[in-house]
Amino acid sequence: MSEQTGPIEPHEVLYLPLRRRFTREYTTTPEGNEELHLLFGVKEISFDEPDLFSFGETLIKQDQFMAGSATTWSAGEPYSWSRVKELLETLLAEGILSRDATKPSPEEEFLRRRQEVEARRETPSEPLRWNPDCPRVMERLVGRPLELGFLEAVLPVHRVAHAALDQEGRQVGEMNV
Repeated sequence: MSEQTGPIEPHEVLYLPLRRRFTREYTTTPEGNEELHLLFGVKEISFDEPDLFSFGETLIKQDQFMAGSATTWSAGEPYSWSRVKELLETLLAEGILSRDATKPSPEEEFLRRRQEVEARRETPSEPLRWNPDCPRVMERLVGRPLELGFLEAVLPVHRVAHAALDQEGRQVGEMNV
């Protein structure tokens, strides 16, 4: 369903794709009234009705929610559906809410793929010695012969068994220093 088609229904799941970009700020007007400002990038959402403060506070804690559940975000009596629907449709029209689930960022997708590959990687059955033939060990671990200097670029650090030696020739590590 695209964002332009039809009104919001209570059973619809809505998404707040960039929830972590929100900043909230309470201010006092010259008349002495308190306001809640939600800053979302270059957009600002202002709540000047105190009974809507809990709506704004709860909104910025959600990654996704069912539209009808927003009626319960009140500190007192539940909000009416018509009031919540109007607020949600305004947020949807401004691009703050979305009807479509967010796609992972390229960085998140890369990390997910790398973790999948890492989970399938075969673990050596015996300890491997870096010296005297590091390129052969690297080829066995990562599929291509590499110098030891590339170790941190191709292997997650938790897979590395302390390649450094102390002055007496022992492996340097947390438990054996």
